[in-house]
Amino acid sequence: MERLEQRPKSKGGRPAKAVRREKQSGLRFTVAEYTTVKEKAAAAGLPFTVYLRKMALKGQVKARQTSEEKQTVKQLIGMASNVNQMVKMARQQGFLSAIVFFEQYRQTLDQIINQLKDDK
Repeated sequence: MERLEQRPKSKGGRPAKAVRREKQSGLRFTVAEYTTVKEKAAAAGLPFTVYLRKMALKGQVKARQTSEEKQTVKQLIGMASNVNQMVKMARQQGFLSAIVFFEQYRQTLDQIINQLKDDK
């Protein structure tokens, strides 16, 4: 009799997760509560279930950056490159001529920092 060679079966699909969530929990909402939680999850930029899990485990969810905050970060990045250019200019022309520019940038940075503090 011939003997068939046995090969290990290849498992298709994605690899198994390192930590598997094995337990489920049901949660009931009124329509108003459900809508409120859905809106909060959307505002945080998270799927509904991820939002619920984070709220249950940590008690708070940090929302994603708004478009205004992203714009402020871009402004800060642009200011950083301008500061480097001013440092170069200060070394070439003297530090006294650059003091005025640095003072303007300091005031602008103070305004941006205060905006970010007020948002939090």
